Amino acid sequence: MTRIDKFLWFVRLSKSRSVATELCKSGKVFVDNKEVKPSAEVKPKQVISIKQNAAIFQYKILQLLDNRVSAKLVDQFVKNITTEIELEKFRLYQLAQKEYRSSGFGKPTTRDRRQLRRLKGK
Repeated sequence: MTRIDKFLWFVRLSKSRSVATELCKSGKVFVDNKEVKPSAEVKPKQVISIKQNAAIFQYKILQLLDNRVSAKLVDQFVKNITTEIELEKFRLYQLAQKEYRSSGFGKPTTRDRRQLRRLKGK
């Protein structure tokens, strides 16, 4: 058996083990629809759900492993069973984020600040 935080890192569902631990502690990881702690043990055929922004991604564990694997081999250990509705939610969230902050708006760049100072005569 393998801990959930290690497994998430092993199959590249999180960038690092500490990120996987934080996901579990913040209540964003579920195994078979039950919130889990980072030390929870996982078994093959269980379903992992991860809340990410507006969507819930689901993965079925096919096989356990002892080390982190390359991205090419991940499909042998987990299967993405996320519904199309959840994927669409995530796509909409991403589009909303792009539209929210378009290029040229928001915090001024260093160049913009210098130009503003020149205009003000400082």
